[in-house]
Amino acid sequence: MPSGGPVPKLVRLVQLDGKLPNLALMKLAHWHRQQGWDVQFTRHVDRGILDREPDAVYGSCIFKYSRQHLTRFVQQWPQAVVGGTGSDSLLNVEHLIGQHEHYDYSIYPGYLPSIGFTQRGCRLKCGFCVVPQKEGRPIPVNSIRDIWRGEPYPKDVVLLDNDFFGQPPEEWKARVNELIDGQFRVSFNQGLNVRLIHEEGAHWRRVLEDLQGATCSDCHRSHDILPRDDPASSMHPRREPATCAACHSSAASISGWYYGVKTDRLGTYQESYHSRALKYGDERVATCTDCHEDHAVRAATDRASAIHPDNLPRSTPPRSPKASSTIARRRTAGSSAGAPRGSRPPSGATTWGLSTSATGSPSSSGSSSRPC
Repeated sequence: MPSGGPVPKLVRLVQLDGKLPNLALMKLAHWHRQQGWDVQFTRHVDRGILDREPDAVYGSCIFKYSRQHLTRFVQQWPQAVVGGTGSDSLLNVEHLIGQHEHYDYSIYPGYLPSIGFTQRGCRLKCGFCVVPQKEGRPIPVNSIRDIWRGEPYPKDVVLLDNDFFGQPPEEWKARVNELIDGQFRVSFNQGLNVRLIHEEGAHWRRVLEDLQGATCSDCHRSHDILPRDDPASSMHPRREPATCAACHSSAASISGWYYGVKTDRLGTYQESYHSRALKYGDERVATCTDCHEDHAVRAATDRASAIHPDNLPRSTPPRSPKASSTIARRRTAGSSAGAPRGSRPPSGATTWGLSTSATGSPSSSGSSSRPC
């Protein structure tokens, strides 16, 4: 801004609750920037000592349990315009700026997925919900391509639709085809009403679910599929950790999505006894799929998971039956081979340096005990 020029107007946007990006505030941010305003986004009710006095203030409250927070906000900013399902206001952003399907993601700089609605409204009239009052019957509003931010952002779409399968069949089928053809991953964040879902909708929901995780070519490649024991295979023991890390070390694929998986797993594996023994040529030690399985990967909190605490003693054994029995003994007896720190494992040994903690979790006397 040139020295001595006019100071742009300032709009203060306050998100009073909710963890997801707030679409109404993102629309308001985009619209005001187009008008030449400065935008201040915050989750704080109280003004800071050095804050400029805003020319306009908007607050969004999604949940009824935030009423106390909302009351304090209104007391602090009596001139504010308030909206959201957690307030008594039936005002929506379209009343303020008209139809404006543009969003300012810059107010959520760490958020990578694309978020939005393919439809608004709902078929039901539940007494606890204001959606029918505010939005009416289901109507289509956006395609998947409208919602996706485009390259370089991941093809991860979070849908806030209240009644995805409530829109006309030709509309939801078109959206499903977009998701499949574009190889998008989708989160139906508001859920799907099982009381109203039909057989056809259930079928396509299952198809979409099967597309969410890794597909065959992610692990086995497309045109150079080789047996696992081939040193050039992407699933050969020496190559498997890097193959898994291609997705699991990517913030765009993992942290930017909704799985809650950390992206440092390759690093923690490389600090383990298994990785160090593998580095020295012992291909019988455990790699990723020995513990986590390959086609049935589940969260550690799932009782059917191979790495659930109750299942660890009988998890998928290492490749060598002899090594398996040795590790099993050491897990229960707590013995240790006692190799000196930093020394090379003896030829053929797969349990060197392995000890057992009081909880039965294996650790290495020659490496970090962090979990892989």
